[in-house]
Amino acid sequence: MPRPFIYDFRRTLISATVIAVIIITVVLSAAFVPYLRSSTPGPGIPSSSVAGVAYYDNSTGVNVLAYSFNQFGQSLSGTKVNVTAQSGSTTRNVDQGTNGSGYVHITISLPYPSSPTNNSFSVSTQAQGGYQWTSQIPPPTGAVQGLFSDIAPVIDSSNSSKIDVAVFYAGTDGSPPTGVSAYFAVNPTGFPIDESSMTLLGRLTSYFQIFQFPKGTNINQTDSIYINLFDSNGNQLTSLGAEGYEFTTAPIVQQQSEVQSAASSFVGLLLGLFVPLMAVLAAYSTYGKDRVSGVLESVLTRPVSRRGLAISRFASTALAMVVAVVLTIFALDIVVDYASGYLLTWDFMGTTIGALSVEATAFVGIMFVLSRVIRSGGGLVGIGVGLWAILELFWTVIVFLIAYLLNYGFGSAAFYRLTVDSSFFNPAQYFGLISSYTSSSIVGLQFNPADYGLTPYTIIAAGVLWVALPFFLFLYLAVKKD
Repeated sequence: MPRPFIYDFRRTLISATVIAVIIITVVLSAAFVPYLRSSTPGPGIPSSSVAGVAYYDNSTGVNVLAYSFNQFGQSLSGTKVNVTAQSGSTTRNVDQGTNGSGYVHITISLPYPSSPTNNSFSVSTQAQGGYQWTSQIPPPTGAVQGLFSDIAPVIDSSNSSKIDVAVFYAGTDGSPPTGVSAYFAVNPTGFPIDESSMTLLGRLTSYFQIFQFPKGTNINQTDSIYINLFDSNGNQLTSLGAEGYEFTTAPIVQQQSEVQSAASSFVGLLLGLFVPLMAVLAAYSTYGKDRVSGVLESVLTRPVSRRGLAISRFASTALAMVVAVVLTIFALDIVVDYASGYLLTWDFMGTTIGALSVEATAFVGIMFVLSRVIRSGGGLVGIGVGLWAILELFWTVIVFLIAYLLNYGFGSAAFYRLTVDSSFFNPAQYFGLISSYTSSSIVGLQFNPADYGLTPYTIIAAGVLWVALPFFLFLYLAVKKD
């Protein structure tokens, strides 16, 4: 037995399919970086914003010039902007949507107020509520008053891991900016901040413009960042002070437990999904294909028993999948350290390797069993992948259907118990069982695992059965059935 096993294990480990399986599962661990960033708080950039200015013109009255844009700084048409202005006893209200270029220019004919206290002015938009301004419309006539997001972070349109700076600015009487430049500083030491102590972002050539930070700019979550606009004479026109996290997509993660929780979710959502599929393909490559093509019959002409060949092929394939799982989790540990500065605990890595190894071995066993009863290569792969899809992708639907037939309301204790109980009958849910036990939660419910039948003994028993039952059924069919 040792020599056939060593030969089969080496043959399995260097087969193209198994090498591809190992590479794919290891590479999947790199997806944790964008997953961590998407599952933890970031800059919270809204999907729609409005930037604008208001000014008074003697010939036209109150003017509002605004621009609507999405999280990438791209223009949005049809965004509703409402302007209400009052001068003395006269009140005017105008609703207007942004045009195809994202701009809207609203004019309300009102006399310039004779008394600073006898005037009010307000603007509201669909995008982000309203802006209330109750002082005199900005003196002197023609001077602009910034409204909404005149300087704001936006996501870089070609790289979602970068944050750019969106600037909206208008000159006197709403004229396009001339000689205006945008500068930034990270953690400045002196105030006020003049142009010479800041770094140039770029020069404005239109009302709305997006600037990228220069290459090599390093902004951390806890930094203070200032973005100022200066005219051609170095006079400051407007300024934005912000926290570093508003201009970086790096996740805000403070505790190792948060990182490990994200890693657990990542394993359940991605690795737990693909490891069983990889096991199905590996099992077909190492045993199923030889079985349906008749190659195994020629192997049996050599001095090797059916039992010995069956055990050797199963053990070598299962062990190869365990190797793939171990490499994947250690690769994940390296990626987690890179993304967050924390390492996974040995307890987490051990239980995760054990859980995914059980899932992989169970699916190897199931494919070996199917190989004994299905004679077509295409049919074997199709049924194997179909069974994986049912147990992985459609299991929640099946549980919901059973709950409906049993009249269990979603969110009820009976529904949660059904969810836990059903997981014992599905090898693809084994990591979920362990995760529910260690976190004392399932589908958002905090619970006492023992009350739902989750104990170390039941979990270990389920793992042993899911490894043993397919194997012994396969061994019986391999030895007793042709």
